[in-house]
Amino acid sequence: MSGSSIAAAATFSVITFPEMEKRGYNPKLAFGSIAVGGTLSVLIPPSIILIVYGSWEEQSIAQLFAAAMIPGIILAGLLILTVVIMVLLNPSLAPKSPAVPWREKLIALKDVLPWIGIILLILGVIFGGIMTPTESSSLGAFLSIVVALAYRRMSYKALKASFLTAVKVTAMIAFVMFTARLLGFVFHDAGLTEAFESLILGLPFGRYGTLAIICVMYLIMGMFFGAIEMMVLTLPFIMPIMFAFGFHPIWWGVTYVILAEIGLVTPPFGLNLFTIHSVIPRYSILTIAAGSLPFLIPMLLMVVILIAFPDLALWLPRILYA
Repeated sequence: MSGSSIAAAATFSVITFPEMEKRGYNPKLAFGSIAVGGTLSVLIPPSIILIVYGSWEEQSIAQLFAAAMIPGIILAGLLILTVVIMVLLNPSLAPKSPAVPWREKLIALKDVLPWIGIILLILGVIFGGIMTPTESSSLGAFLSIVVALAYRRMSYKALKASFLTAVKVTAMIAFVMFTARLLGFVFHDAGLTEAFESLILGLPFGRYGTLAIICVMYLIMGMFFGAIEMMVLTLPFIMPIMFAFGFHPIWWGVTYVILAEIGLVTPPFGLNLFTIHSVIPRYSILTIAAGSLPFLIPMLLMVVILIAFPDLALWLPRILYA
């Protein structure tokens, strides 16, 4: 619903950590699942990063959303499997909770259904070609207001705050894209883009060796930069290399999202780690980072799987938009 990893990490730190702490979960497992689970919010649509990438590279945002669906579901499964394996090896990480009656489960599910319905409707009209992503986002915003009014949770204060947040985020992204585009023109006119492309293509590492170097570069940069800032600063140099080696831009958009999100949870400077620490300051950054480390394995594995089987990202867009 948020499309932002940092927003998801902050929200779940407030909502889920107190509950897990009350039930006796190990703090490291709780922090790791929150930090890395938050990365799914920018892989499974809607995704702010994919919207910016599609706008920047003039790629179909609808196809990018479709391309991220299957990798997002697979990554979610890998993260769940990681939790299961960790708890099987060390049951004290997550003590068994008291049984919850099915009646309570159904009531809780009933409260979530309207929001799930909005998300499915938004993605449905996009994938069905009925609306553009911009039009569907307007529909989603309108329906969200309607549902909030129906639940009697909407107020002028909340509406004003959401509008201001939307304006701030949009203005921030627009400013970053404008300055990065200007910088890209400068680099191009100065010949730096072509020089960098020639340098990389001249390295004796081949197609996948060069891709591995680029992936490592993004993993390191992700410790210091946000995903959007890192993307718009590097795309003028990276995309010519991707096209030269024949990598599909839709596939690369999905792969980049995973690489950028790994950087957000990689110690010592991952932004998601600091976000959680700012919400729950009584635990140190080291504790939060230590909890995130085991979850880096399935995320790195997902990058390898995408490289080995690019059709996992390209199959659904090909079927929907043949």
